[in-house]
Order: sequence, then C-alpha cells, then structure tokens
Amino acid sequence: MLKLLLLLLLFCFAPQYAFAAEDTIKIYGIELGYIIKIVLYLLGLYASTIGTKWAVLKTKAMAVTKEKIKNEYIEQLILNLERTAFGVVENLYEERVRDLKVAAKDGKLTKAEVQELSALAIEQLKNSAGDLVTNLSSALNINGQSLNDLLLGEIRKAVQVNKTTLAVSSKKSLPRRISSVKPQVGGKK
Repeated sequence: MLKLLLLLLLFCFAPQYAFAAEDTIKIYGIELGYIIKIVLYLLGLYASTIGTKWAVLKTKAMAVTKEKIKNEYIEQLILNLERTAFGVVENLYEERVRDLKVAAKDGKLTKAEVQELSALAIEQLKNSAGDLVTNLSSALNINGQSLNDLLLGEIRKAVQVNKTTLAVSSKKSLPRRISSVKPQVGGKK
C-alpha cells in the first residue's frame, strides 16, 4: 500500500521519473494510469463532499446566529416594554386607582373598573411606547388581540410589582424575605 502511495505521489509531482515510457506498471492487473485516474476522481468526490458539508454547516451557523440576534433584539424590546408598562401603571395608580379605592366601601375595585382601567392602561402603553410596540409587534409577527394580550400581560406584571412595592414601603420594617412575583400572562386572575 505504501509503495502504491509513493508511486502515486511520484507520478503526480514528477511523472517523468515515475516510470519509463516503455514500462507499464500494473497492480492487480490494472494499469497504474487508470488507478491514478480513479484515485484522483475519488479524491475530487471527497473534496466536493467536504465542501458541501462545510457550506451546509456555514449556512446553519449563520441561521443560528441570525436567530440569536433576533431573540436578543426581542428580549431587549420586551425589557423596555416592561419598564414602560411599570411607568404607565404607576401613573395610572396615582391618577385614578387611588381615588377609586378611597371611594369604594371595601377599598377594592369592581370587575368593571378593573376592565376599564386595563383598557386605559393598554391605550396609554401603546401611546407612550408607540415605536416600541410597533417594533415588537413586527418582530413577533403578532397584532390585534394577540398584541393586546401581550400588553395586558406586561401591565399585570407591572401591577403585581407595584402592589409588592406599595406593601413593602407601607410597612415600618422590611420583611426578612420577599417572595418573587409570578406574573399572570393572559387568562383568569
């Protein structure tokens, strides 16, 4: 096998020294020229297969990178939306909710008031984060009710954080442990 490889290399790089013109080298009854042609053909196939695999891997890597960049972009949009939703909820609490709770006998809002405030909060969130909502809507490919559900989920998370913040700030001493707020996204409360 080693002799064949050496002859092949010698024939490829210095064919005039490989064998004289009158000599015909046969290996297992096949002329060396045919063997070299077959080996070169197989090497070509192998190289093209490696090239194809490399192209497929490169394409997959580019797709993964593109998807990662898109996910990071969406994550940043959602974080900005959360901040904006928290600001909207704080403003709405200061302007409307506090007065409604004081006016109520038990200090709690009715379902109708909650629905009205939710709709108002969604509209204020859309107005205060217009481009942000538009970019998020196009990045996630959602609109209409799905977009409103997403915004309502962000508002509900902000309300929970606001309630926790108010509860902690109203007490004289901080509790030892504050459990994490688990947001409710869509559906029933």
